[in-house]
Amino acid sequence: MWNHSSKTWDWVLQFQDIGDAFRADLGFLPQVGIRDVTAIVGWTARPESGLVRRIRPYFRLRNLEATDGSGLVLRRLSPGIDFEGAWSSFLEIEERSDRVLAGNRLFDINYVVGTLSLSPSQAVGGVELDVTLGDDVDIAGLRLGKGGTVALQGTLRPTDHLALVLNGSRRWLDVSPTGSGPKTQRLFTADVARLKATYTFSSRAFLRLIGQRTEVTQNGRAESFSSSALFAYKINWQTVLFLGLGDERALSSDDRLEPTGREVFLKVSYAFQR
Repeated sequence: MWNHSSKTWDWVLQFQDIGDAFRADLGFLPQVGIRDVTAIVGWTARPESGLVRRIRPYFRLRNLEATDGSGLVLRRLSPGIDFEGAWSSFLEIEERSDRVLAGNRLFDINYVVGTLSLSPSQAVGGVELDVTLGDDVDIAGLRLGKGGTVALQGTLRPTDHLALVLNGSRRWLDVSPTGSGPKTQRLFTADVARLKATYTFSSRAFLRLIGQRTEVTQNGRAESFSSSALFAYKINWQTVLFLGLGDERALSSDDRLEPTGREVFLKVSYAFQR
């Protein structure tokens, strides 16, 4: 990888060749057998006054090909721009033109990706909104569609001891009912809502509660809800006691959330010394 940056200009050139037999058991690597080339060039301006403190337009090119010579996996051209401003805010908008392999076909898709994050105060922080809108591919049906993803997360701290982390997302895809023409038929909608509450009693003890609801509508409706509670107490610097419980529920045939699994556990963590 070659990385260069100055006060105004920056660029990156990266090359990866990952063989078919490569394994990364200790890390996340979604695909092997590819040759990946990425090039990015950007220009930065820093206004002397106003809410915006940095503006950076850029252009990104990415090309993935299979190492076995079977051809293109992904080619992406994406101009974009990002901003930094008050309240530790960051805004990025990128327009992507992809040629992507699905099954044994190459599809041309165009879509927009946007990210907005900010931390306006100590009580409200880590707010982030991610939006993707435009063309997409129905992998199972090997056809073009239009859809999007909207995801919102944030952290609230009503008191010094309580932290609430909220996550919510919706993804959808529309396809053409005839295989060509306007994409007016909803193929699926997926909603996820999650709340994590952590109350810190002291430096030794905390309580964490998590609830998550998932709903997918595709040829019917599937819904599930999971919840968990965890209490931790630090007995000393070597020993921590954990007590927890979990509950899993799924939508039954009579449209009710029925229990599918429950658990209670007790764990003691001890750090051995040599």
